[in-house]
This record gives sequence, structure tokens and C-alpha cells, in this order.
Amino acid sequence: MTDSEKFIQDNIGYREKPFVVLTDPKATKCLYDKTTKPVLDLLKEKPMTRYDLEIELNKSQKTIYRYLKKLEEAGLIVKGGKRIINEKGEYKVYTLFSRTAKIYYDNYSTKFVDEELKIETKAEHRNKIMSLVAKLLGQLYENQKGDIGMLWTLYKDIEIKKLEYIERLMSSADDEMLDFISTLTTLEVAFIIEMIGIFAILREKQWEKQVLDSFY
Repeated sequence: MTDSEKFIQDNIGYREKPFVVLTDPKATKCLYDKTTKPVLDLLKEKPMTRYDLEIELNKSQKTIYRYLKKLEEAGLIVKGGKRIINEKGEYKVYTLFSRTAKIYYDNYSTKFVDEELKIETKAEHRNKIMSLVAKLLGQLYENQKGDIGMLWTLYKDIEIKKLEYIERLMSSADDEMLDFISTLTTLEVAFIIEMIGIFAILREKQWEKQVLDSFY
């Protein structure tokens, strides 16, 4: 078949965001799931149709459809455009799927734990967890007793501030940085972003005093 007999045109209507923080458990699960992660990895390069993905992953139409549905419901991909194929005067139109962002960061863990620990029936378990945290940290403060409520509140405050730094710094990253980060594994991306947040938060000295005030 010659080029004159077949014409392909991709019309992309969606531009992926540089960086998105995930707060939904469904999104986090898809990010690490061994079935849906390969789809996300392939879409790093360019938008693809369901048929492209079937070929690349050697999976059935039904299986790829299921993966795409899960990823779309989780907000990790969107219908980003159309592929128009003119083959010997016969037109066919296929949906192109795109990632919603070049880089994803999983920040669901703290929210999940927070919600879990609020459940009244798990109050005893919650207190055991926070008591363990207080005892371990207490070794740094002459084995003083820690206020578990203050420590948990302080931890959430630090996480919020850390996330503010992460979003600010990542939003100012240039295309070269983002392109390189997008080639890394999910765990490597999380490692880099966590390091950015930790070192940024260390610039603020008030946290040490607040931790000290949580022990008596």
C-alpha cells in the first residue's frame, strides 16, 4: 500500500499538565498496578489509540478497554484527540488517549491514614500507632512522654507545607527537567519529589520547637 492510498492525521486537542499531585486512592492504585502502569508508561511518549496499545502490549481489545476505563475513571488519562485515517477513500476515526500529566506524585498516603485513624471503631488501634511514634521519637528527647494529638497535628501541618513547596518548585521546573523526570520510574520520581520537599521544609526552623513542645 502506497502513501497515496493511505493518509493518517492525528488531531490532539488536550495538552497534558506538567505535574499533578494525586489524592485519590484509585489513581494511586493505577499508578503502581502492574496491569495499568504499562499503559501509562507508553503514553509518556505520545497519545495512542486503543489499537496501538493492543499491539504494543499484546493484549486483547477487551483487556485494553478495561485498563483504559480504569485509568480514565482515576483521572490519569483523558480522550485527548482523534486519529483520522483515509484508506483508499474510506475514512476511519479513532480516539487518542493522553496522560493528564507528564509527572504524577502520590500524596494519598497521609490523607488515607488520617481518614482511617478518624474511624471511631479504630480508636484503640489509632492510639497504639501514635503511641509507638511518640515512644520512638521520645528517645531523642530523654525518653519524655509525647502528646500523640499534638504530634499527629504537627505531622499533618508539615506535610501540607511540604506539599506547598513541592508544587511550587515543580511548577517552576523547566521543560528539560520535566522531560528527564518523566523518563524515570514511578518510585524514582517519588524519591526525587520527596527529597525536594524534605530539604525545602528544613529551611523552616520553627518545626524543631514545635516537636520539642510536644514532649513533656
